[in-house]
Amino acid sequence: MRIYCDMDDILCETAVSLCGLADRMFGKRIAYDAVRDFNLQKTFSLSDAEFRRFMDAAHAHEFLLGYAPTPGAVEGVRELVAAGHEVEIVTGRPAFTHRATRAWLDAAGLRDCPVTYVDKYGRPQPVDPSAPRTISLDQLLARHYDVAIDDSPVVLPALARWSDTRVIVFERPWNRAYALAPNMTRVRGWGEILKVGADSGRPHVHTRKEWFNMACELYDRLMNDMKTAMKAHEMGAVTAIRSIISKAKDLTVNAGKEMTDDAVLQVIAKGVKQREESIAQFEQAGRAELAEGERVEMAILKKYLPEQLSEEKVAEIVNAAVTETGATSKKDMGKVMKEVMARVKGQADGKLVSKLVGAALP
Repeated sequence: MRIYCDMDDILCETAVSLCGLADRMFGKRIAYDAVRDFNLQKTFSLSDAEFRRFMDAAHAHEFLLGYAPTPGAVEGVRELVAAGHEVEIVTGRPAFTHRATRAWLDAAGLRDCPVTYVDKYGRPQPVDPSAPRTISLDQLLARHYDVAIDDSPVVLPALARWSDTRVIVFERPWNRAYALAPNMTRVRGWGEILKVGADSGRPHVHTRKEWFNMACELYDRLMNDMKTAMKAHEMGAVTAIRSIISKAKDLTVNAGKEMTDDAVLQVIAKGVKQREESIAQFEQAGRAELAEGERVEMAILKKYLPEQLSEEKVAEIVNAAVTETGATSKKDMGKVMKEVMARVKGQADGKLVSKLVGAALP
C-alpha cells in the first residue's frame, strides 16, 4: 500500500511544543486540550507582529528537532515499512524546514520515508533554492494513496474528495467536532491503526482488506452506489446511503469492532424500521410531503436487504429454535430470539420474530 502520513501531531507532538513556546515568548498560557482552533494566531491571541515572531521561532532548526514523538508513531511507521508498505510523509510545513524535518525523521529511524511538502494552508512560501519543491493541494489530490492519515480540519474537506482512499482522522482537540466524510475513520492513537495479532502475540500489520475493516462486500456496495448517486445528483439516495454508512462505521470501526455484512444489515434494517415509523407519524400529522420523502428513502434502503422470508418460514425457524434451545416458557424468550435472529440475518423483521416466538412459548 501507498500511505500518506502527516508529520505534525501525527508523528510528533507539535501542538504541545507550540503551547510551551507561546507561554515562554508571550506569557500566553493555553493548555493543549484547550486548543480548539487550527488558527494558531487566533488560538494564542497574537498580534500580526507577534505571530510572525512566533512562527519564525516555531520553524527554527533546533526547536523542530526537539519535538517529542507521538506515542507509538515511530514504531508504527517502522512496522509499516518493514511490512513492505510505502510510507510517505506529507507535510504542510514550509520546505525551508527540510533539513530539520529530515534530521528528525532520520534520528527516529525513518530514513526510508520520503517527505513531500504541500501548501496545505495557503501560507506565504519563502524562496529557498536549496529546499525541495512545494506542491499545491490540487497537485497532491491528483496523486493516489491507499490510506491517508491526517488531523487537520482545514485539509480534511479536500481529502474527502479521495473517494477511493481510506482517510484516517487522528483525533486531536481541534478536530473533534469535524463531521467525518464517508471515506473517513476516526482513531485515537497509533494503537488503533496497528493492532496486535491475537494468535502470535506479535505486532501485526494488516493487509488492505483487514486494515480499516474493508472485508465487507455490502459496505463496498454502499460506497460505490453512493458515488454513483452523487454523480447523478440523486440527493435522496445520497442522504439515505450516507446515513447507513455513517451509522455502520459508528457501531463497528469507530468502536474498534470489525465491519461485517451482518453488522451493516442490522443498521439497514433499523433504518427501514425508523422510516416506517416516521411515515406513520407524518401521515397522522398531515405532512404528506415529508412522508413521501421517508417513503423514497425506505425504498432505497430495502434494495440492500435480502429477500424477506414468509411468515410461515419464520415460524418454522422459530419452532426449530425452541426445540434446539430446550426453551419451555416465556422466560426463555431471550435465548430463542437470539438464535432465530442469527438464522434469519436480516430476512425477517424483529417484531414478527418476537410475535412468533411469544406465540410459540407457553
